[in-house]
Amino acid sequence: MKIELSVQDGKKTVVSNLTTLSISFNKPAMATDSTNQQIVDDYNPCYIVITFDRLDIPLLRLFMQKNTNLNGKIMVTDSYGKLPTRKIELNSIVMDGMNDNFINEEETSYMNLSCKELIIDDVVLKK
Repeated sequence: MKIELSVQDGKKTVVSNLTTLSISFNKPAMATDSTNQQIVDDYNPCYIVITFDRLDIPLLRLFMQKNTNLNGKIMVTDSYGKLPTRKIELNSIVMDGMNDNFINEEETSYMNLSCKELIIDDVVLKK
């Protein structure tokens, strides 16, 4: 499988080749008071974990910019052509965390992302 992430901030686009992709969606319970409603309003229900063979510095730099609304898409393509290509759109992406591991001569990196909305092959996942 070829997994490619492209993220744009309106001015430029960063394209990254990923080694793995994990997506999850959680729908928050309805709030019963105004304090909890603010938590629900700020909640990002879509979580994405991406891994790289080597940390993508241009992507990291893009996520670390302040006041930037980031959107992107992930294309998952079967190199052998047996499975259809999957298109995943990400709206209002933020990086929640990252990790860069060095073991002997190997490097593995991952990022935890979240977003307000995911669209997987035209199926919308949002609050």
